Amino acid sequence: MIRRLLSVAVLTLIAAPAPAYAWRQTMTCLTSSPPAPTATPFCTGDEFPKALSWPTNVVRYSANEAGSDDFPGADGTISPQLLDAVTTSFDTWNEPDCSNFEFVFDGLTPLKSFDRDDGVNLVVFRSDDWPYGDMAVAVTTVTAKADGEIINADVELNDVMHEFAIIENGGGGGEAWDVGNTITHEAGHVLGLDHDAVPDSTMEFEAQPGETKKRELHPDDIEGLCTIYPVGEDLEPAEPPADEKNGCCRTVAHPPLSPLLLLALVILIAAREAQAARKT
Repeated sequence: MIRRLLSVAVLTLIAAPAPAYAWRQTMTCLTSSPPAPTATPFCTGDEFPKALSWPTNVVRYSANEAGSDDFPGADGTISPQLLDAVTTSFDTWNEPDCSNFEFVFDGLTPLKSFDRDDGVNLVVFRSDDWPYGDMAVAVTTVTAKADGEIINADVELNDVMHEFAIIENGGGGGEAWDVGNTITHEAGHVLGLDHDAVPDSTMEFEAQPGETKKRELHPDDIEGLCTIYPVGEDLEPAEPPADEKNGCCRTVAHPPLSPLLLLALVILIAAREAQAARKT
């Protein structure tokens, strides 16, 4: 039996100054449904948090062939400009010399939504429907084995309620969300990094429309990448056993929220996840 663990992390936690913390690896519990995949999730019984990482240094991903309504392409296909912004965002994590982790673009796909069993790590701008809540800008769903080994990760962007743009350095994007800023951050979740409170880091929990600073990795982001995937022996992905129990973590990027609205959102999410867990 496969049990699903749906965990939600909100990009903006509170509208108050936050102390500087170091990078954090996403950790979660298979048998419980915490309100967020964080460095210290709540675990039941005698279970210990599991750190998430890929069992391979090479992770392939694909992009939905339709692209985004904000970047019309020829004959309804993804525009070259948008595809370049997507691949450049992932390639940013390939640059540090202290790690041999590599994202590899595996081409276009007609797949349109998260599916942990399709064998495709997907990037998709969803323009027809959005099931995660109006305020969510992007959702990354990471599926892992019981021991924390990641086996699938999908990035979905809310092209229904939010506008995306490729913003020139220096800003000026208005209320639009920069593609590179957003996807570079989400790619960090794909490789196993959680939100942190390090100012100006790619994985910082807070983002704003028009922001572009997350396109470039902060030294803290690089330290996290190179600690989880140091230079060394190349790893090959292992196929999960058919009876392996899998967990599923979701990280949700939102515009800035007020503390009271955020608290209400977290309570609502936790209640819905608990109800979903009882049905599985």
